[in-house]
Amino acid sequence: MKNIIVDIGNTHVGFLFMNKDNVRESIICRSKQEIAETQKTILASLNSETGFLLVSSVNSLLLNEVKNCFSDTEHFSIEVLASSEFRQRVKEMGFKIPNLDFLATDILFDVLSCDSETLIADYGTASKLLFVNSKKEYFGGMIGAGLKSINWSLSASAELLDEVPISVPDDYISLTTKEAINDSTVFGECMKIIKLKEILSKDYDEPNLQLVVTGGDGIYLKEGFQKLKYKDFIYDKECIFKGMLKGLRINADDLKGII
Repeated sequence: MKNIIVDIGNTHVGFLFMNKDNVRESIICRSKQEIAETQKTILASLNSETGFLLVSSVNSLLLNEVKNCFSDTEHFSIEVLASSEFRQRVKEMGFKIPNLDFLATDILFDVLSCDSETLIADYGTASKLLFVNSKKEYFGGMIGAGLKSINWSLSASAELLDEVPISVPDDYISLTTKEAINDSTVFGECMKIIKLKEILSKDYDEPNLQLVVTGGDGIYLKEGFQKLKYKDFIYDKECIFKGMLKGLRINADDLKGII
């Protein structure tokens, strides 16, 4: 039996699986065509083995695309996960999550990926700043626009401004409009995160609080922090996958079954 881990966001779909050569693969799809191509890749890679697609989803349209691609094969059953199903597992792992019954699964699995006191900066279509203390208590966080959403909203509201693609300027202040917009977006978010980490460390007495940067646009934050010469962070693009594996008790080395 094979299990395929699927993370469905608002702009991308991620697949994590082991191929027939026992090599771990992760594929990120950003279109219907890429989802269909990934279905073919997975079926060819796994031969005739059967298993489950274990899905965390925050977007019904992309979820339907995945269902449509995989529902015409007998190889897989599709199981869409709900946070409330993980009540016992959360308790076993020692986490305290007071809003578990209505918490979105993408946030749940980010939280379950934490091994110690952590501020997670998960940036995709939305930005999520999530705080877990050293006692594995989840205190919530902040949810806002993602980097691309920030730039889009500015151009949509200002007649003389075109939408500016995300990039990381060389410096955090600039003379050109396009660079200055990205300065505000990328470096502004980096500075907000740095300050939030500082405040949380003090107010919650967590001097060893670590910052984990993840999500589809987390790579821009990584570059922004590096240009600011800020080193006190970890970049982990598979953070949500790690939380899903822990929550589902699936062996991260082979993804073959539930332990």
